[in-house]
Amino acid sequence: MKGLSYEEVVEEYGNMIHHVIHRLGIHDSYQEFYHEGLLALWEACRKYDESKGDFPGFAYFTIRSRIIDAIRKKRRYTERERPAEDFPVIGCIHEEMEELDPYFWRMVRGQLTDKQWIYVNEHIVEGKSIKEIARNHNTTIDAVKNWGKLARKKLKNCEFLKQRY
Repeated sequence: MKGLSYEEVVEEYGNMIHHVIHRLGIHDSYQEFYHEGLLALWEACRKYDESKGDFPGFAYFTIRSRIIDAIRKKRRYTERERPAEDFPVIGCIHEEMEELDPYFWRMVRGQLTDKQWIYVNEHIVEGKSIKEIARNHNTTIDAVKNWGKLARKKLKNCEFLKQRY
């Protein structure tokens, strides 16, 4: 916006960021989406062209788009780096580790391929991230995710797990 400093634009349109966050139903306790909105507002100020429409509409669209992108990025990160405790077959494994005997792990190992066992052992038991496992085994993140998907599918259908849990 010509003639206004960024601080004046924030003062005038800052509530628009809160409005977008509220409309999208976001709980923003760490202000991360608000900060993303401030960046979007700054970007809108820089890219605004008077010949293409009014500033409030352009700013609203820019802020909303940027916040939605941030939501998607956060969701992808959370899905990719899912904590080991969320493993659906063996819940709360870290707390129960002492209770599980070697026989149990031999039974689990016997049901899985080498790659699937790497996923279960390193991601579930040791708590390593998928990215770290991929790097250690010189493969892609998608390959490691696939090992986990197949391991979960196999273990879901194991009779000894159904009886035990």
